[in-house]
Amino acid sequence: GSDTISAFRVFPRRAVSLIDVEGSGGVFPVSLALQNDLLYVLNSGKEGTIAGFKVRGDCMVVPLAGSSRSLAEFNDAFPTPEPGEVLTTPAQVSFTPDGTKLVVSIKGGPASAFGGRMVVYALDDDGLITGDGVATEFSVAENTGGPFGFFFDTNGHLYVTHTNSFTVASYRLSEDNTLKLIDGPVSTGHPFSCWIAQNGQFAYIVNFGPIAAAEPGLEVDGPGVISAIRINQSNGTFKLIDDDAAVYPDEVNGNHAIDITL
Repeated sequence: GSDTISAFRVFPRRAVSLIDVEGSGGVFPVSLALQNDLLYVLNSGKEGTIAGFKVRGDCMVVPLAGSSRSLAEFNDAFPTPEPGEVLTTPAQVSFTPDGTKLVVSIKGGPASAFGGRMVVYALDDDGLITGDGVATEFSVAENTGGPFGFFFDTNGHLYVTHTNSFTVASYRLSEDNTLKLIDGPVSTGHPFSCWIAQNGQFAYIVNFGPIAAAEPGLEVDGPGVISAIRINQSNGTFKLIDDDAAVYPDEVNGNHAIDITL
């Protein structure tokens, strides 16, 4: 809403103190990625941008000159101040485990029917993007439409939710920076799978829930649901835990699930 990012100092007794507020380098910031003292912000408004910062020892956040990159090549542009379509805008930015690359999920893209793509950028020793982004295309027809939340396990396998197909799948990042499917896609059993968070051998997926305007015969919005998968970090495969789905917080109209962390 303010197109800013904030830095807080956290004290031992859980008190926090606001240290710095900086412009996000774009419109409608939605995701942060931190690797040591290097921070990248994903802005989903307009054409979408990513912008880099350095985090100092005193918690001040300093814009990194030359780090900003437009996503116009991979994304559709939407007006200020809010994204015009939440099912197609950029969702998440993260570093690869070794910190040498950035990965961005985009739920849609130019003239796509909600298929979307994930874009990988290489970084130089100064943390700046070098070269062009490499996109892997996704497809509703292949049940991978709308890549949204994702994480890397300890062996570098990438697990991705597909919000426009209600599925989850795992991938490996190849040498040419494209994603290769390992396992899935598997249905989460619930509409609009969004964020995903890992805890050891388990990962939990937030499903936004049914939307009355999008489902004929549904009179009110359904609740958000948390579903879970058990992951095998040795090979990147996974299994949906069907009986662990949990309604959040209860079956009341409009109680949609948005984000999750562990």
